[in-house]
Amino acid sequence: MTPPRTFGGVDCAGAVDDTFWAWAMAEGVEAVSCAPALFREGWRGVAATGDVAPGDVVLRVPGSLLMSARSAARDLDLAAALETHGGALSPAERLSCHLLHEASKGARSRWRAYIHQLPRAYNLLASWTSAEIAALQAPEAIAVAERAAADMRASHARALPALAHLSLPPPFRADRAWTWARCTVSSRTVFVPFDDAGALCPVGDLFNYAPPPGSLSAVDVLGTPLACASLCALGGNGGRAGPVPSNDGDAATRGGAARRSAEDDGAETRLDAGDGAYDEARDAYAFRARRRYEPGDQIMLCYGKHTNLRLLEHYGFLLPPSATNANDAAPLAPIPGFSRRSVVSAEREDKTRADVGARHAVSADAFGRLTWTALADLRADAACADADVRRLGLAKRARDVCRRGDSVSPAVERRVFEAVRDAAGRTLLGLETTAAQDEAALAEVVVGSTEAPPEVTAPRRDAGLDEHGAPREWMRDDDDDDDDALSSGARRRATEDASNATLAVRWRLAYKRAVQAAYRLAQARVDEAVEAIGAAGRGDASASSSDARVAKPRLRAAR
Repeated sequence: MTPPRTFGGVDCAGAVDDTFWAWAMAEGVEAVSCAPALFREGWRGVAATGDVAPGDVVLRVPGSLLMSARSAARDLDLAAALETHGGALSPAERLSCHLLHEASKGARSRWRAYIHQLPRAYNLLASWTSAEIAALQAPEAIAVAERAAADMRASHARALPALAHLSLPPPFRADRAWTWARCTVSSRTVFVPFDDAGALCPVGDLFNYAPPPGSLSAVDVLGTPLACASLCALGGNGGRAGPVPSNDGDAATRGGAARRSAEDDGAETRLDAGDGAYDEARDAYAFRARRRYEPGDQIMLCYGKHTNLRLLEHYGFLLPPSATNANDAAPLAPIPGFSRRSVVSAEREDKTRADVGARHAVSADAFGRLTWTALADLRADAACADADVRRLGLAKRARDVCRRGDSVSPAVERRVFEAVRDAAGRTLLGLETTAAQDEAALAEVVVGSTEAPPEVTAPRRDAGLDEHGAPREWMRDDDDDDDDALSSGARRRATEDASNATLAVRWRLAYKRAVQAAYRLAQARVDEAVEAIGAAGRGDASASSSDARVAKPRLRAAR
């Protein structure tokens, strides 16, 4: 396996160059039962070299080796430039100036070995072309990517006075240089309490990402009660709910309370992947394992909960195709006729639905489920519009039921999930390709990637760098047809385009699969409600809608 190009253009047989690893050890990095390694997914990573137990420290990086606001303040030239021109810069932009300044120093920089091992290019959305952004297809994703690209251009404009004050050579002030620096800071920093931008952490930034467990706020509705017993009793059943068991209200309340507590944002999240923290007493950044590892296992790090789109925006990658991101969210087409007001904060019984024509926006997780809050809002809106609820003056009680996470009635549940189903259908019809077409496109990429990789050769120092020590493509036009195999701008651009294009297809395929799942789940819930309404109409005492529970249907595979 040939590693992708590093900043210094160094090709090596291992995960990192020997010179970099020797430098890190000499600077005081402590690798405890771990070492950099190559992996099929994620390019470089960190592997266990011995048995690792949960809670073990696997890596320590001295605080003095971190690139942050502290190290920037020790550079008098940089400090002067930021003092004069850095007032409008964010902490991340100031750290990016620091990185470019050190990169421009070449051999004079303490971090030269580290910088030369950094990726030469990134796949964050801010670096995508307009054609690559359009390939995402979903309007929300396109808007996020376009905003990221616009923010990158504005960020560069703000930083130019500081970069000029530093008298950086032209390549280090170019827009591509700035994009590289900002993407490095966005995707590779670790949290530190003394710099809002975080800190660049040599060796520590080699850990690959593993997500935390999925969100607990998603609601599994299939087979749950279709109505609240206490509400049905107050309404005299409304001629629709059928007989009401005396104990069902308590059961429904317990279930709703459990679902509500599951969404508590303060709940502790169990981590299987490792994490890291700055140890002030030791003045070092320590990385710990959170599960057991055996020699050769890849030690993963959790950066927090992120949707697929946020992973692309801030880190430039997606989870492996074989993995499902349980924290993903797929926005559905707006649902007309539902208020945007949240039932969770609604307190007055006579509060009217001011936005009658409003369109409620909801998202589905990777398995097609809605969040607790979105479902409660949709149910409350549907209940307030229900003829029986309005006639009997039960709007306030219905909202209370929704707050508990319960369904009001089969009729309300049917209206809610018909709206969700239709929104999912509109979402899929509004996209340019189908999931099957995207799968076919990815299959072609996989076939093309089975060609034998180039033979790994001995390391070549400073390959592809210009006389200033900057990557040559930073100052080269996209249509420049240089034959230099290592630094051709046109060839480099083609490689990046293909990678970003593949990421776009992978992202939109996962998005479509989530929306398809939402469609199928919504239709299954509609079927439950229709069956309950029909049973109540037939006077079937054994099929009360307040106690309606059906077996989870076998969902047909998406076509």
